[in-house]
Amino acid sequence: LICDAPGFSDNRGSEQEIINAFSIDKLFTNPCQIKIVFVLSEKDVAKDGRGKEAMENLHRILQILPDEKILEDNMCLILSKIDKNRKPEKYLEELIDGNADQELIKWMKHYIDHSQEKLFSFPSATYNQIGSPYIFYDLPRLLDFLYQTPVVNPPHRVVLCEKSQSKIREITDKYCKIDDSVKDLITKLRQMYNNDSVSIDDLNKWNQSFSNIVQNKINIKTPQDLVNTIITNIKSLLPIGECLK
Repeated sequence: LICDAPGFSDNRGSEQEIINAFSIDKLFTNPCQIKIVFVLSEKDVAKDGRGKEAMENLHRILQILPDEKILEDNMCLILSKIDKNRKPEKYLEELIDGNADQELIKWMKHYIDHSQEKLFSFPSATYNQIGSPYIFYDLPRLLDFLYQTPVVNPPHRVVLCEKSQSKIREITDKYCKIDDSVKDLITKLRQMYNNDSVSIDDLNKWNQSFSNIVQNKINIKTPQDLVNTIITNIKSLLPIGECLK
């Protein structure tokens, strides 16, 4: 399965960045076996652009997957829309020339040194090729790289800009945390059934249901997880609609 991950530099606002980060996180969620294809277009590596976007994207990848050894072994680089008459190494050498970002320089040198295994080009199509099957000459080498042993369940982090992190905190403050929701639910249900008309047997069943919800709290990551846990544990004790009010 080849998955085109959402872009890092999405300009549609914090909500979209959060969605993108969630989608990328799901790609790395256990169980997974992956190889990473880092794609840069000609404009990303153009000498006059100083590689700003290439640098930002590389830094974002290093934040998501902080183990550099994993990236060295499992991430290849494709240069897209470049001149077919120029070697991709030349673009990287120009990007290195005069660039002050040491991280970028180190990784571009890495791909120059391992160009045969990890550096591929996707030249711009000619006008005559439009509408026809595109011959991607580096495809066999790229497939060789992708079919090599993938990394299994790499440790990773969710990365968001400060504005998006503030948005997450705003949502959390508005709708309260899962822990608070569980406590509030249990408190309300106990009040509903804290009277003399309920038998000891009924109370024991409720007590067991409450305990099950609390014990499963660690597995509750989303509002839907909370709903599913509630339904599983108290559906036989009273109508679901009533307890979810």
